[in-house]
Amino acid sequence: MEDDNGKIIIPVEYEKIQKNSHGDFQLKKHGKWGAANETGHIYIPCEYDEEFDLEEKSGWVKKAGKWGVINKKNKVVIPFEYEEIHLLTQALKRGIAKKGGKWGEVDMENNTVIIPFEYEDLIPDILTQALFAKKNGKWGVIDNNGKTIIIPFEYKEVSEVTDAYYKKLQLK
Repeated sequence: MEDDNGKIIIPVEYEKIQKNSHGDFQLKKHGKWGAANETGHIYIPCEYDEEFDLEEKSGWVKKAGKWGVINKKNKVVIPFEYEEIHLLTQALKRGIAKKGGKWGEVDMENNTVIIPFEYEDLIPDILTQALFAKKNGKWGVIDNNGKTIIIPFEYKEVSEVTDAYYKKLQLK
């Protein structure tokens, strides 16, 4: 990859080079992902299992089959101990994570558990910011801090309903 003056900033040794949402580059080499800035400085070596985008200071990455959080200096902020992770919102820096076969919620800046890992499944409801949660084979709804049960755990399934404007979830 060259800059506007024809100077090579990223050598042609990568399987894939793509620009991320912040103007930096994601690099893939030997099946692993890393990152470089706009001048070609590689600040994250190609050692991660999946592509990623480090928003602001840090981001979720996968290494050796587990998810964790690194910062832009490639320092581990949250250890690689999660089986799956789904970012709820970048602004809140929170994610729904799976650990030991159970789901909970984690603050990705300081590795604080917000919702304990005790649920068989968690599905965020974007409209209400509540979570559909499955526990002991039954579904209910909890608040986004896991402290309040909004709807008791007595439903068999969650289904998606679409109206003219948006998709929403409902219990059955």
